Amino acid sequence: MTIDTFTEAGLTVEIDHDPDTGSPRDDIHGCDLIMWGRRWNFPNDAGLDIASFGNGPAWPQIEGHLLEAGVALYSQPVWVYEHSGIALSTGPRTYPFDDKWDSAQCGVAYVTAENWRETQGTEWTGSDEDKAQAAKLIAGDVAVYSHYINGDTFCWAVLGPDGETLDSCGGYYGWEDVEAAARDAAKQAAAPERVPLPDTVMYQRMRAGHRTRCGHELDAVLVSNGDGTCRIERSCCTGDDWAGPGFTARNAESADTTYEAVVAITEEISRITGVE
Repeated sequence: MTIDTFTEAGLTVEIDHDPDTGSPRDDIHGCDLIMWGRRWNFPNDAGLDIASFGNGPAWPQIEGHLLEAGVALYSQPVWVYEHSGIALSTGPRTYPFDDKWDSAQCGVAYVTAENWRETQGTEWTGSDEDKAQAAKLIAGDVAVYSHYINGDTFCWAVLGPDGETLDSCGGYYGWEDVEAAARDAAKQAAAPERVPLPDTVMYQRMRAGHRTRCGHELDAVLVSNGDGTCRIERSCCTGDDWAGPGFTARNAESADTTYEAVVAITEEISRITGVE
């Protein structure tokens, strides 16, 4: 059942749950996680025996071990808030992750040399800039994993006027990302088709006329009006310095008639600019 339906750029957008979205830990990620919970099968990327560090678990000792052993370049605690659901956070312990009854530290997130190379393409320097970026990687990964364990995985579909699917995609974690992606896809689907003008003799004449009249190269494309006609649309200049955007020609559906439309328009522009 569709969770939400809205209109964007004149098209209908549907968002639904995506039960086929896999764990984000299966992909390249910005940090590794070592976590523990009584009712959760949390990741233990370090493969450590958590119990051997003491009761609790002893997360400060585990974090210290990862840093001292050179496994972690940078690390932060992972906090859990569990109250009719579960939420994860990292960094400073703020509300509601400081609740004395329903929150606790449940792990450590840490950036390894491999994480850094795969996501940044550089070597770790330990600079303040590197540490700030590592904190962003950790925050992003923990947020995505929090969405995943809560089942906040979604897909979207953009529908045409007759209910046909124009585009669709899944595998999104969190409502903010799927809504933004769906709206962008609808805008792209609704945008008019733009194709380069062919390098014909007439087009060459049009370019020469524009260069002479305006003093620069023509930057223009053929744009479908969506009603069987097309128009020349330019982005290199404005005003009525040459044949304006109102000139249209019958486009129909085939490539041949599209070409003919281009010739018709360029002939009209040649006539107005006086270029033979």
